[in-house]
Amino acid sequence: MQGHPFRAPERGERGIDAPDDRGAGGRQAGGGEGHADAPDPADVGGVARASTSWILTSTTGERGEAVQASPLRVWPLAALLILVLVRAALAARTPVIDDEGYYWLWSRHLNLSYLDHPPLVAWLDAIATSAGRTEWLLRVPAMAATLGTTLVLYGLGRDLFGAPAGLRAAALYVAVPVFALQAIHAIPDPLLYLWWAAAMWAFWRAVHGEPRMWWACGLALGLGVLSKYAALVLPVAMLG
Repeated sequence: MQGHPFRAPERGERGIDAPDDRGAGGRQAGGGEGHADAPDPADVGGVARASTSWILTSTTGERGEAVQASPLRVWPLAALLILVLVRAALAARTPVIDDEGYYWLWSRHLNLSYLDHPPLVAWLDAIATSAGRTEWLLRVPAMAATLGTTLVLYGLGRDLFGAPAGLRAAALYVAVPVFALQAIHAIPDPLLYLWWAAAMWAFWRAVHGEPRMWWACGLALGLGVLSKYAALVLPVAMLG
């Protein structure tokens, strides 16, 4: 049958049904390359223990202790929340002062500018009191601007000198009596402080490798000028 296309394989040749020494037979015998590919139960257990140890370490700390939130992060947020609530209560009970009434009259006659100030305070007064003419609604923009200034000063101080410095900057801002009084009155000053601080923060980030922050800096400067003309001094200082 020599030369027949379907001849039987000779000794040493691998047939169709012949076991492969690198396959299941080799693995069962414990030799060959198949044994190297088979997972070692001891290794599997070691990997599982290592993975479990890593998860526990990442969630409970290096010594297995529960990770707790730092008081340095918790108490400023709690204090800020309490301060916001106190300001809201004072804004609802404090009578409207003369300056607030003056700017509210502007909001009844909207324009691009007025005798002694830009128009942003009048625009915001008109929006705030569109839902009702109450002292609290009238003062919402000023309270929101003061809260924003506090957060921006924290961010600026953190980027410049670290988180503790940012907390001190924010705490000093809310502790100054004149700023605290202006925070609950619908006047241009709280708006100016917000955009002034935002422009400084954006400017610092722009000159330190974030070119897109130039847009934020320009926007903040523009809103600052719409709040109070004193903001025109800031770009001069930046160029200097």
